[in-house]
Amino acid sequence: MGGESGVRGEKEEVPEEGVGEVSMSMDEGGTDEDEDDEEVVVFRGGVSGDSEVRSVVEDCGCHRSSCGYCKRVESSVSHGVMAQTLTVDDYQALIDRGWRRSGRFVYKPVMEATCCPQYTIRLEADKFQERAEHRKVRRRAAREAAEFCGEGGHGEGEGEEEGMGEGENGSEEDGSMGRCWSALAEALGRAVEAGEVPEAGRKALARAGALKRPRQGKKAQAKEAGGASEPFFVSTLAHAVCGAVRGEGGAEVGSVAVALAKWVPEGFGAEAAEHTGMIRVWEKGAGGDAGTGGGARYSAAKKNKTRKAAAAAAAAAAGEDGVDWLGGNIDVQMVPARWSQESYEVYKAYQIKVHGDPPGKLSPTSYRRFLVDSPLIPRAAEKESDPPLGYGSFHVEYRLKGKADSGAGKLFAVGVVDVLPLCLSSVYLYYDPDFGKMTPGKLSALWEIRWVAERARLGSMLRYYYMGYYIHSCSKMRYKGAYRPSELLCPETKEWFPLDACVPLLDATPYVALGKHLSGGQPRTCPPSPPLSPSGETEAGQGGLASLHPHARAIFRIPVMLDKRVYTFGSLVQHMRVSPPTGIEGILQQIGEYLALVGEALGREIVYVLR
Repeated sequence: MGGESGVRGEKEEVPEEGVGEVSMSMDEGGTDEDEDDEEVVVFRGGVSGDSEVRSVVEDCGCHRSSCGYCKRVESSVSHGVMAQTLTVDDYQALIDRGWRRSGRFVYKPVMEATCCPQYTIRLEADKFQERAEHRKVRRRAAREAAEFCGEGGHGEGEGEEEGMGEGENGSEEDGSMGRCWSALAEALGRAVEAGEVPEAGRKALARAGALKRPRQGKKAQAKEAGGASEPFFVSTLAHAVCGAVRGEGGAEVGSVAVALAKWVPEGFGAEAAEHTGMIRVWEKGAGGDAGTGGGARYSAAKKNKTRKAAAAAAAAAAGEDGVDWLGGNIDVQMVPARWSQESYEVYKAYQIKVHGDPPGKLSPTSYRRFLVDSPLIPRAAEKESDPPLGYGSFHVEYRLKGKADSGAGKLFAVGVVDVLPLCLSSVYLYYDPDFGKMTPGKLSALWEIRWVAERARLGSMLRYYYMGYYIHSCSKMRYKGAYRPSELLCPETKEWFPLDACVPLLDATPYVALGKHLSGGQPRTCPPSPPLSPSGETEAGQGGLASLHPHARAIFRIPVMLDKRVYTFGSLVQHMRVSPPTGIEGILQQIGEYLALVGEALGREIVYVLR
């Protein structure tokens, strides 16, 4: 499993890839006239407008394998298909029925039989509730990136989108506190330029997010505000500076604190406690309303209003790549899934160090098959609200900021994602182990959630973030529930239910048909496929074949491919030279199992390959 608790970066267990053989041959000796009479189904228009664009899969059937979660042998059960091609609409429908891909292999756990039931989990991105732990991830990444880039400057990621910082006690501050911190950062730069603080002290800003809760302090009264008490914060920046210059002549904490207080810019007040090295900073007049001369009124309502306004401004200012949001030293770019030696080297280092894979098994071919090759047929953007690169499979590349004369910076992480009509589906995340302190798994999840939320804000139908599978029976796989409010898919009714409502049921038993217990709670539903049609009346020419399978009529309607030609299964059976055709019962059984998992409506869209 992964080396961190991010949404991805874990190595999800998938069945061994393999294509099952289904033999079905036409009677030899047919004439050209016979071939001309065959009812060949012409490809209907695909989603991209190409008349020959269609999903094509080869059924691999049901497989048993050793479980990577509970470690039991031959206890993991799933059904898989090898996809030659998949339209983005068809794959969206598949994942809304519990399927998931690994390369071109698409699989679905057999929930009632597998040892560790895997529930599809998603999040409506524009309703995401970012918590303190998530903000810490961004600030940590910004600090680490600043150090890797050799910059001591305080990146914007050091504070919040809302213009706030988070203090040592975990409290959130308003926009005024963020401005106070910026003023202190400016004071450090001035003190260094004046020679009162060693140059190496600049690095302290990348290490000191030391803000405390704003308080009404008598010692910080601003005389200019008519004696009104102003809110202030206390910073340990002087201690961080002394730590940064240790070994280079050192510096006294008290003298550094005095120097920083001396150089705060106009509009701010500051005082230093020499014996402790603590610095108090406040914004003059920040608490009073214009013309009132009143003191600071930090009511909860005012805080929330300030936060929302600042968050909206920050979201508009930060581009889609999220550079400002991540502190200015990290560049993020989404590109079509592609091979590159640089990306492969990051993948190889990750698999060896994090997953312990033998180097000999990590070939460029296996990497390409696993994380570059995709059955998804790209679809270009058509509307303003569509993703700029359209739909399909992509790599999200995370790089350190490059120098102006050197182009792109160092690649340290790659997220593999599928962009579909209703969602972004995360596939995998790998990163340079040297950058593990940046928690790339969590960082990439937050960036992807933000990306989806931006699409939703523009009016797109793409508004969900799919995180793969949630496995409640495996404690180390429950971390995906930290991204709230998330929902789980009922494998039987295909309804979505809030995770919080599902957890008590899953605590009692590993597998639960969620819909049977929670349907009264107004579930979020994707249109379920109707049950398979009973045999009933058969189409002309199919005779008594319907008696061979309870859902033969539905099976007869699906498109099948044989020898590179496409038929409905019923029309193909009509032209068999043996009645009933040899092996037809086994074929009906296999197709019936497949059709029960994809649904009748989707089964009529996807071409099923016969061999």
